[in-house]
Amino acid sequence: MKTVTKEIKWNIRDGREMTCKIEVVRNHVTSERINLDGDISYVDVDRVEGSENLTCILDGDVITTGRCAQKLQTPANGAVGHIGKKVGLTAENFEKVETTLREAIAEAEATPEIAAAIERKTARIEAANKADKEYAEHTRRMERAMNGGTY
Repeated sequence: MKTVTKEIKWNIRDGREMTCKIEVVRNHVTSERINLDGDISYVDVDRVEGSENLTCILDGDVITTGRCAQKLQTPANGAVGHIGKKVGLTAENFEKVETTLREAIAEAEATPEIAAAIERKTARIEAANKADKEYAEHTRRMERAMNGGTY
Protein backbone atom coordinates (compact mmCIF):
# COMPACT_ATOMS: atom_id res chain seq x y z
CA MET A 1 0.00 0.00 0.00
CA LYS A 2 1.27 3.43 -0.93
CA THR A 3 -0.01 6.57 0.78
CA VAL A 4 0.97 10.04 -0.40
CA THR A 5 0.09 13.12 1.64
CA LYS A 6 0.52 16.67 0.37
CA GLU A 7 -0.51 20.03 1.77
CA ILE A 8 -1.53 23.31 0.15
CA LYS A 9 -2.02 26.62 1.93
CA TRP A 10 -3.64 29.87 0.83
CA ASN A 11 -5.16 32.94 2.44
CA ILE A 12 -8.90 33.47 2.34
CA ARG A 13 -10.53 36.90 1.91
CA ASP A 14 -10.31 37.90 5.59
CA GLY A 15 -6.58 37.01 5.72
CA ARG A 16 -6.84 33.72 7.60
CA GLU A 17 -4.89 30.75 6.30
CA MET A 18 -6.71 27.77 4.78
CA THR A 19 -4.88 24.45 4.69
CA CYS A 20 -5.93 21.69 2.30
CA LYS A 21 -4.48 18.27 3.09
CA ILE A 22 -4.54 15.84 0.18
CA GLU A 23 -4.20 12.14 0.89
CA VAL A 24 -3.98 9.60 -1.94
CA VAL A 25 -3.96 5.87 -1.18
CA ARG A 26 -3.23 3.11 -3.70
CA ASN A 27 -3.23 -0.60 -2.82
CA HIS A 28 -2.45 -3.56 -5.08
CA VAL A 29 -4.91 -6.37 -4.26
CA THR A 30 -3.84 -9.90 -5.20
CA SER A 31 -6.33 -12.05 -3.27
CA GLU A 32 -9.98 -11.65 -2.40
CA ARG A 33 -12.21 -13.53 0.03
CA ILE A 34 -15.63 -14.44 -1.36
CA ASN A 35 -18.63 -16.19 0.17
CA LEU A 36 -20.07 -18.90 -2.08
CA ASP A 37 -23.38 -19.58 -0.29
CA GLY A 38 -21.65 -20.23 3.01
CA ASP A 39 -18.47 -21.71 1.56
CA ILE A 40 -15.61 -19.25 2.03
CA SER A 41 -13.16 -19.20 -0.84
CA TYR A 42 -10.16 -17.12 -1.80
CA VAL A 43 -9.59 -16.13 -5.40
CA ASP A 44 -6.63 -14.51 -7.09
CA VAL A 45 -7.26 -11.01 -8.39
CA ASP A 46 -5.05 -8.34 -9.88
CA ARG A 47 -6.39 -4.87 -9.29
CA VAL A 48 -5.48 -1.53 -7.79
CA GLU A 49 -7.82 -0.01 -5.23
CA GLY A 50 -7.49 3.57 -4.24
CA SER A 51 -8.96 6.64 -2.68
CA GLU A 52 -8.39 10.37 -2.67
CA ASN A 53 -9.39 12.55 0.24
CA LEU A 54 -9.16 16.33 0.58
CA THR A 55 -9.49 17.86 4.05
CA CYS A 56 -9.77 21.64 4.47
CA ILE A 57 -8.66 23.09 7.80
CA LEU A 58 -9.20 26.66 8.98
CA ASP A 59 -7.99 27.87 12.39
CA GLY A 60 -7.28 24.28 13.45
CA ASP A 61 -10.84 23.12 12.73
CA VAL A 62 -11.79 20.77 9.92
CA ILE A 63 -14.17 22.75 7.73
CA THR A 64 -14.98 20.13 5.11
CA THR A 65 -13.75 16.98 3.41
CA GLY A 66 -14.23 15.77 -0.13
CA ARG A 67 -12.91 13.39 -2.74
CA CYS A 68 -11.98 16.07 -5.26
CA ALA A 69 -12.32 19.72 -6.14
CA GLN A 70 -15.36 20.24 -8.34
CA LYS A 71 -15.99 22.99 -10.86
CA LEU A 72 -19.08 25.13 -10.39
CA GLN A 73 -21.51 25.23 -13.31
CA THR A 74 -22.07 28.92 -12.65
CA PRO A 75 -19.10 30.71 -11.00
CA ALA A 76 -20.15 33.07 -8.22
CA ASN A 77 -18.37 35.61 -5.98
CA GLY A 78 -15.02 34.81 -7.58
CA ALA A 79 -15.32 31.08 -6.88
CA VAL A 80 -14.98 28.73 -9.85
CA GLY A 81 -14.95 25.49 -7.85
CA HIS A 82 -15.49 24.00 -4.42
CA ILE A 83 -14.36 21.26 -2.03
CA GLY A 84 -17.24 19.70 -0.15
CA LYS A 85 -20.07 22.14 0.47
CA LYS A 86 -18.26 24.84 2.41
CA VAL A 87 -14.99 25.78 0.68
CA GLY A 88 -15.13 27.84 -2.49
CA LEU A 89 -12.05 28.00 -4.70
CA THR A 90 -10.77 30.82 -6.88
CA ALA A 91 -9.38 29.87 -10.29
CA GLU A 92 -5.81 30.03 -8.93
CA ASN A 93 -6.55 27.86 -5.89
CA PHE A 94 -8.63 25.41 -7.94
CA GLU A 95 -5.65 24.91 -10.26
CA LYS A 96 -3.29 24.49 -7.27
CA VAL A 97 -5.53 21.81 -5.76
CA GLU A 98 -6.00 19.97 -9.06
CA THR A 99 -2.27 20.06 -9.89
CA THR A 100 -1.24 18.86 -6.44
CA LEU A 101 -3.87 16.10 -6.53
CA ARG A 102 -2.61 14.91 -9.94
CA GLU A 103 0.99 14.94 -8.64
CA ALA A 104 0.00 12.91 -5.56
CA ILE A 105 -1.86 10.36 -7.70
CA ALA A 106 1.11 10.03 -10.06
CA GLU A 107 3.47 9.58 -7.11
CA ALA A 108 1.25 6.93 -5.52
CA GLU A 109 0.92 5.03 -8.81
CA ALA A 110 4.65 5.26 -9.60
CA THR A 111 5.62 2.34 -7.35
CA PRO A 112 6.71 -0.61 -9.52
CA GLU A 113 4.09 -3.03 -8.18
CA ILE A 114 1.16 -0.65 -8.72
CA ALA A 115 2.44 0.59 -12.09
CA ALA A 116 2.76 -3.01 -13.34
CA ALA A 117 -0.80 -3.82 -12.17
CA ILE A 118 -2.13 -0.75 -14.00
CA GLU A 119 -0.26 -1.77 -17.18
CA ARG A 120 -1.72 -5.30 -16.98
CA LYS A 121 -5.23 -3.88 -16.58
CA THR A 122 -4.72 -1.54 -19.55
CA ALA A 123 -3.54 -4.49 -21.66
CA ARG A 124 -6.62 -6.53 -20.64
CA ILE A 125 -8.94 -3.67 -21.56
CA GLU A 126 -7.24 -3.19 -24.94
CA ALA A 127 -7.48 -6.94 -25.66
CA ALA A 128 -11.19 -6.95 -24.74
CA ASN A 129 -11.85 -3.91 -26.96
CA LYS A 130 -10.04 -5.60 -29.86
CA ALA A 131 -12.10 -8.78 -29.39
CA ASP A 132 -15.34 -6.74 -29.25
CA LYS A 133 -14.40 -4.94 -32.47
CA GLU A 134 -13.57 -8.22 -34.23
CA TYR A 135 -16.85 -9.79 -33.09
CA ALA A 136 -18.86 -6.77 -34.24
CA GLU A 137 -17.18 -6.93 -37.67
CA HIS A 138 -17.86 -10.68 -37.89
CA THR A 139 -21.51 -10.15 -36.94
CA ARG A 140 -21.87 -7.42 -39.55
CA ARG A 141 -20.39 -9.67 -42.28
CA MET A 142 -22.62 -12.61 -41.29
CA GLU A 143 -25.77 -10.45 -41.28
CA ARG A 144 -24.88 -9.18 -44.74
CA ALA A 145 -24.31 -12.74 -45.98
CA MET A 146 -27.54 -14.01 -44.45
CA ASN A 147 -29.58 -11.15 -45.97
CA GLY A 148 -28.20 -11.62 -49.44
CA GLY A 149 -25.70 -8.80 -49.25
CA THR A 150 -28.29 -6.01 -49.07
CA TYR A 151 -26.40 -3.99 -46.46
